[in-house]
Amino acid sequence: MDRSHILQNFINKNDYKSYLEIGVDSGWLFKKINIPLKESVDPAKGQYASAKPTYKITSDEFFKTYKDKKYDIIFIDGLHESHQVDKDIKNSINVLNEGGKIVMHDCSPSTKRAETVPRPGPGVWNGDVWKSFVKFNYHNHQDYNCYVIDTDQGVGVIEKGVGQCDYQLPKELEYEWLVENRKQALNLISKDEFSRRIS
Repeated sequence: MDRSHILQNFINKNDYKSYLEIGVDSGWLFKKINIPLKESVDPAKGQYASAKPTYKITSDEFFKTYKDKKYDIIFIDGLHESHQVDKDIKNSINVLNEGGKIVMHDCSPSTKRAETVPRPGPGVWNGDVWKSFVKFNYHNHQDYNCYVIDTDQGVGVIEKGVGQCDYQLPKELEYEWLVENRKQALNLISKDEFSRRIS
């Protein structure tokens, strides 16, 4: 089970009609998603220059320019740095239809190197996306249900509803804290538990 299966499960179960992908990489995921309306945004520079997003601009530019657009499901996989992910979550919530979902990639890095910002070099890089997820859940769990599926580098879900927060947010979010508190901090669930929820 990877992010494509999770997204498509949500789309099928909820009869979603519109999808936005923030950060398209090579475009493999965007091509796999089956939904009536799908759009993507990515500046498509450097190693991603061959990508062909619907909107070849940054997510900040997109949300500033296209304020009236609305989507049923939004996938965040752009710049893997918390300061940007914070903005992508906030902006996505503003354009999310009632009953919609935000899905995020890279929420559960398995090594300190993988979460280091800036990117230390080639190899798996999740960045510190997890910090954005943890902060959002901490401040919004009374209005949003947030959890991470323990697969594919950690696939986070944000949806309307009462969630849970079984941790205190430290002054500084460090990787060591995540290691010690991963299950509670991410509201981590297994692939099997997700399958039960979605069935």
